[in-house]
Amino acid sequence: MNYLAHLYLSDDNDQVRLGNLMGDFVKGRLQGHYPPLIERGIQQHRSVDRFAHDNIDFQTSWHRLDSALRHIRPLLVDIYYDHFLARHWDHLHRLSLHRFSQKVYTSLDEQMGILPEPMKPVAQRMIDLDWLTSYGEIETVDRVLERMSKRFRRPVDLTPGSQALRDNYNDLEQDFQRFIREAKLFIADH
Repeated sequence: MNYLAHLYLSDDNDQVRLGNLMGDFVKGRLQGHYPPLIERGIQQHRSVDRFAHDNIDFQTSWHRLDSALRHIRPLLVDIYYDHFLARHWDHLHRLSLHRFSQKVYTSLDEQMGILPEPMKPVAQRMIDLDWLTSYGEIETVDRVLERMSKRFRRPVDLTPGSQALRDNYNDLEQDFQRFIREAKLFIADH
């Protein structure tokens, strides 16, 4: 899952949410390097990633995409699901997406010192460019895919993912709606 989904599925605690954001930047075993609530969030992030990978609706979304996109399909679905989450946010969360995002940005800003070094510039861009609320716009997905294409060691063109979203929009949205309900139940049980 991508940033917004991990934040949405997180426990309602600033440190746990921070850990959920840190999940992609912290590798290996957790051995008390971070406060317990942050480590709990990192563990939640990892559990959600495993759940998503094994989830039938998430897999269905992968398979809706052209096989030429092979190894990047899961990454594309992560980004698509953040888009759908932002679009449906008002039906899924008690706070508006704007208020929720501002709360996350404030927490990130206050705890910037504890973030892993590679995450700090990402967190600052997230705050400065208001990534979380902008996910609801399909043009943001286009920009995200274009930016991400440049982050790989070897060039990976993610931009065909923009058209794949448009071509499969309604089906992907339905997959997402089933997935997010199941993910909420999974988190509640764990």
